[in-house]
Amino acid sequence: DTVQIIIDAPANQQPIAEAGPNQNLVAGTTSFSLDGTGSSDPDGSITAYAWTQVSGPNVSIVNPTSASTNITGAISGTYIFQLEITDNGTPGLADTDTVEITIDLPTFSFSLSTTLSGTNNQGFVVSLNGGASFDNYTMSFQSNLNGTITYPLGSLNTFSEGQMISIPSSDFSDGNWNFLYTANEFGTHNIIITLSSTQASNMPSQSQSVIFAMNNPPDAQNDSVGATSTNSTLLNVLSNDSDPDGDTLTITSVTQPPSGQGSVSIVGGDLISYTGSGYVGQTTFTYTISDGNGGTDTATVTVGVIFDCDPPPGGCPPGQTFCFDTCSCEDTTDPGGNPIICLE
Repeated sequence: DTVQIIIDAPANQQPIAEAGPNQNLVAGTTSFSLDGTGSSDPDGSITAYAWTQVSGPNVSIVNPTSASTNITGAISGTYIFQLEITDNGTPGLADTDTVEITIDLPTFSFSLSTTLSGTNNQGFVVSLNGGASFDNYTMSFQSNLNGTITYPLGSLNTFSEGQMISIPSSDFSDGNWNFLYTANEFGTHNIIITLSSTQASNMPSQSQSVIFAMNNPPDAQNDSVGATSTNSTLLNVLSNDSDPDGDTLTITSVTQPPSGQGSVSIVGGDLISYTGSGYVGQTTFTYTISDGNGGTDTATVTVGVIFDCDPPPGGCPPGQTFCFDTCSCEDTTDPGGNPIICLE
């Protein structure tokens, strides 16, 4: 008799695809690599590799049939790639694995003061951190009031209330960029700065807002006051001055009257002291006020200087006030012998 023994070949085992670990890359990355060399076949070898893109912005797979490949043309976003491998068994078996690649969005920050300091110009800094190239982004500015943006290349862009202007960010790279905002009207300016992608619609825009107020200057009004010829007289010149923003006003400087017509000095920041020199008549000086936020204004004070003496005995007639002069007057003198004139 003949005995036939048949030994079946072991069944082909499925290979194991390994597309590599997920990657998180910095903003501005334009190329990266995929590595499938960790794939294996427990009972044979791998005869075919096939890389395909599952999702994300469009890119180029340089060597889609190699175990590892470079990816070019990338922008910020999230990508998923699939690796399919086939072994040398009979029949050939396949396996797949995916890998997720994320390229961070560009980031930017601001540095600026919160007031225009009495002028209509304010510089601020936009700090960009998004890699070497921003070719696929646009930076836009929008303000609730009328203003002008001057940016690093010297271009001037004027926009009206609510209008948005855009600057191609191919003009920029990583680092700090100085901008100048010119406010064309008083008020609180709310500037919205937005960085948005021009290629990947699935990438959200990034916006930040900066707010600063253009200071309204104070309004100093001219004054007419009286003072005596030899004593000191406190003058409240701020009583008719005002500030549109409600800021506290301070006297910051004064000019002196003409030589020989007395002197003035600031008292406590809110009063002016006129000290007579014996001069009688009219003199003038100017003073400057500040609102504490860079706004200033100047006004003129006219001083009527009269002799120092007591009121006439019994006072002036009803409806009249007294003043003092060297001229004769109704033969009435004060106790010091100074002539007195009562005026309407």
